[in-house]
Parts: sequence; C-alpha cells; structure tokens
Amino acid sequence: MAMSGIEALGVESPLYYVSEADSSGYAVAARRCIEALRSAGFAVTWDQLANTFEGRVRQQPPPLTPPQLAVVHCIPTAWPNLRGELKAEQTIGHTVWEVDRIPLRWRYELSVVDELWVPTNWNKWVFDNAQLGKPVHLVPHAISTASPVPPPIELRADRLNFALVSAWDWRKRPDLAIEAYLRAFTADDPVTLVVKSSALPIAWPHDARVATIDHIAAIVSRFPNPASVLVDTATWTDGQMLGLLRSADCLVSLTSTEGWGLGAFDAACMGTPIIITGYGGQVEWLGSDYPGLLPFSMQPVDHPDTSLFEPGMFWGSADIDTAVDMLKMFAAGTFPELSKRAVSLAPELLHRYAPTAVGAIARRALGDQTLTGPVAARPALPRVLILTPVKDAAHESSGYVDRLLALDYPAQQLSVGVLESDSVDGSFDAFAVELKRLSDAGWRTTMVRKDFGYRLPNNLERWEPSIQLDRRRVLALSRNHLLFAALGDEDWVLWIDADVVEFPTDIIGQLLAVGRDIVQPHCVRGWGGPTFDLNGWIDHGQRHLDDFRGLGTVELHAVGGTMLLVRADRHRDGLIWPAYLYGNANDRIRRDPALLGRTEIGEIETEGLAIMANDMGIACWGLPDLEIRHR
Repeated sequence: MAMSGIEALGVESPLYYVSEADSSGYAVAARRCIEALRSAGFAVTWDQLANTFEGRVRQQPPPLTPPQLAVVHCIPTAWPNLRGELKAEQTIGHTVWEVDRIPLRWRYELSVVDELWVPTNWNKWVFDNAQLGKPVHLVPHAISTASPVPPPIELRADRLNFALVSAWDWRKRPDLAIEAYLRAFTADDPVTLVVKSSALPIAWPHDARVATIDHIAAIVSRFPNPASVLVDTATWTDGQMLGLLRSADCLVSLTSTEGWGLGAFDAACMGTPIIITGYGGQVEWLGSDYPGLLPFSMQPVDHPDTSLFEPGMFWGSADIDTAVDMLKMFAAGTFPELSKRAVSLAPELLHRYAPTAVGAIARRALGDQTLTGPVAARPALPRVLILTPVKDAAHESSGYVDRLLALDYPAQQLSVGVLESDSVDGSFDAFAVELKRLSDAGWRTTMVRKDFGYRLPNNLERWEPSIQLDRRRVLALSRNHLLFAALGDEDWVLWIDADVVEFPTDIIGQLLAVGRDIVQPHCVRGWGGPTFDLNGWIDHGQRHLDDFRGLGTVELHAVGGTMLLVRADRHRDGLIWPAYLYGNANDRIRRDPALLGRTEIGEIETEGLAIMANDMGIACWGLPDLEIRHR
C-alpha cells in the first residue's frame, strides 16, 4: 500500500502511527499494519521516519497536541527519543526479534513504552520470557494488497526458476542458499537462481564493504561449471517483488532465523513452494508439518552486530546437504508434497492474515477503552544522582562532563555530585567550571571539597599492596562524605569514576532495566579484554566478570566502584562504604593472604559495601557482557 506524503501528514487522529517509509522490512510491515488498522475503522495518522546516520528521525513537526495513543513501529533503539518527542498518553512499541532472548540493551529501550506488539507467538514467548513487566500482544503482519507486476528481471519460461529474496545479512545466510543451489545443479541443468538482495551487505563478518555482487561472484567462482545465477540489487516496488515471488517456481532460504520472514510469507501467499530453515517465526504461519522445512542444529549466534546479537544467544543452522537434496528433488518432480501443500496453504494465509483479520486482532489488543477512556499518566523516569570522587584529576574534567552530557536520559531527571580531595593540580576549580555546563543543561549539581591529608608515598603506584588499607580507607571516606552531601530525593545513585572514558550513552537505562538494587557493568581497558576492575568478584576473589561472558547477569560477592548503580534507598537504609575492615563473620570474604595482599581479615570500601549489602539481604549483580572502558 503506497501513501502520499500529503496523506501521511493527514488529520491528527486518536491513533498516531510512527514508522519508516522506505523498502525495509519494518517499513513494509508497518504500511500493512496501518492498512489493517484503517480496515478495522481506526483513523490513523502516519508519521514517517527517515533512516539516517543519526538514527530514525521524524520528518514532520510534532503533533499540535500530544496524541492519546501512538504506535512506534521500528527498531527499539529509536523508541526513547520518539516517546520524548511525541509525549503520547499511551505508547505501543511494535517490533520483532529473531533469536531466543532479547538483547540486553533493549531492556531499557523497551521499558519506555506501555505495551508491546509482536507478530508471532514465537516472538511473544521470547518477550514474555524477558519478564519486562508490561503486556505483550500478538498482532501478526498482514498480507500485501499490492498488485503483482512483472519484475525488472526476465524469468525464462523454459527454465525452472528458483528465487532467493534476502538482504545480504549474516543472519539470513544468503551465501549458504547460493552454495546449496550451485551444489545441486550445474550449467547443464535448465535452472536459474534469481537473487534479489541489497547492493551492500547489511552485516557481514568479513569484507563488509565489498559489494553484494562481488560476494556472490566469489561464491560462484568456486564451482567449475556453475548453474545460472541472476542478481539484482536495485530497489523494487512492492508490486515488482510480488511479481518475482509469483513467477518463481520455488523460493529458497537457509536463514538462521526469522522473526516473521516477509519475503517467504509473500511467496507462500502466492502459492509458491518454499524450501526454508525450520527454525524461527516462519514456522508459525507455514506450520510445523510444512514439507519444505529444513532440519537444523542449534548453534551459538555469531553475528557481527554484537550490540544486538550477544554471546549466549542461539539460532538454527540449516542442514545444507538436505537443502541440496530438496532442490534436486523439486527440480526432478519427485517432491510433489511440497507443491501440493504450497497450493493449499495460500488461501489459508490470505484469509488468516487479511487486513481485516489483522485489524480485528489489533482492535482486540487495544480494547475500546484505549481510544475513548482516560489513560493513566505515565510515571516519570527515575531520578538518578551521579557521584564521582576525584583527586588530581583536572585533566579528566572536560571529558567527564562531555560523557555525561551525551547520556541518553532526560536532563531534568539527572543530578551530579563531585567531591575533590587532597589535589595539587586545581581539580576543584576545573570540575567546578565544567559542572556549570551541566547546570546550564538542567542538571542539579553539587561540588564538595574535603581534604583527608592523604598522599601516596613517594615512588609507589596506587595498587601497591602495602598501602591499600590506607588508600582504600580514604576512598571510602570520600564516597561517604560525597553521598551524604549530595543525595537529595533521587531514586538511584550511579557511581562513576572520572577515568572511565567510554560507555554506552544509554548506560543508565540498561542498568536500570536489570531491575536489581545493585548493578555493576563490566569495566575493561580494551573491548573484549580482561576485567580491569578486579574488585568485583565471586568465590573469594578467584573469579571475575570476564569468566562469565555470555551469561547476561551473574551474582557478585564483591563489587568494584568504577561504575556502580545503587538504589538510593539502600544507602538511606544504612548501606555505606566501610572505611574499616568489615565482614569478618561473613563467609563470602577473602581469607587467603595471597589474594588479599595482607594478613588482616575483612573487606573495605567497594568490597566492604558488597559484604555489608549481603548482610542486609541485598544481592549485587554484574553484567559481564555490558562493557565500559577505563583509561
């Protein structure tokens, strides 16, 4: 369904729909959902997004009055900004995901909407299992109502035409589909594979800047007598895509997983047989008994986009040998059950996922009260106080404030406190000047000076074991003085050292989304490298966060202070940074002098805080896969 820019602006209506308007899968699915909602009687205003280097950006001024209901249908990365711009009374996030658990970063991005729409029960299970604390509704994708037209590539009637419709994305593994085809056939066979793909890779582990056509040429060159392969990477209309899928004799895909699989879905709606991996959302509308489903083995995800596809996730790796056999059987006419099921399935899909049917599902998900009754006011995001003790750190002041200003979190919900002690480099004045930039941006700021009369002994580094008790005692005193001087009515305290020089701009949201009272990200010096903040440990100091990569969260017995999120009420309840050896009776403390670097028993400062928390019945959690970088 095409919409003009004028129609997209429309008249402001109770249902405000925000989505991309290009040829991406999100955009295609969104246009169909808008049609489905309109078929169900909703007045929909379409607010188009452009996919830019700055992310998904709205192309028109904000609505004159905040909409009562907004649906944001795009990758969740854009949701916090969109929610802030639209200020809708209720916001629904419409998205899809492909593997067995959601990315850690999404826990914050999903938290800003009131409820979620996903297209398959398979997806619903993944999102429900994430325990996000919000409704997750099944609203499937609708069929296309565009008219098929001949594609801009010729399909010869005297040949058997296979189609591969896929972005050049490592998750979709188009290279394996091409390889299976070339293993099944040679130039002597009357067959053609038509590859409709993106001009450049979306995500590829090697040679990501190499054009898709060159990747395909490299695959074909490995076969001495290759069967015919036609490639087109131009942008096609919806009608042209449908024309290809209707004209093709069979669609092939060795995708590792799909949340829905629009290309295969459209082919199935045309009655075109499909040979596809039997893992993912596509099984829901194909049926688990569909003859063209390829067997698969579960494998760890190895996608190059590690910001979304994290260690510990799994997807299905299709059996390429079976794919080769199925292709040969289909070409030989010995796979009649596939063609028979394809023909019988098409009318089922056209009925089940018609716009009117999907619109009725969406109406049930919304409920009449959504657009006619009062909507509860959205609670404000938690207030967060960022605290940093500094000493001889004037050179860090500007970068420290730059990083805080870049945080993806409302400034009115943020405050900062800095305590300077025993410096000889003008740290107090340097930070006082830089903090003015934060106050100008709407932050509440507190600047404290408190000297403790402590200097490192000459010629000793700060990690020298013989000085640790004295040094850590002063650090604990600094933290406690700063806490009591700066804490107001904030909900959370985020401790950040001034020499933590890189962290995600949405770090606050990611830490809050864990839903625990004390949370520590993984501080390293080089991305993917060993743990830098060794004060966070379990098993009496023997294991650190780099021992737990891929596990998502792990309970820590001690924490570090390079970055640490603490629920403010836990501090108000008496949780402090012990400036003395604490916890002699707690079985979690270290007792090995080789690990302690001293003979005295007990934990101090950050480790002491964790042991005290344990005594108070509070668990500490570490995120081995959420890395921050220390200088």
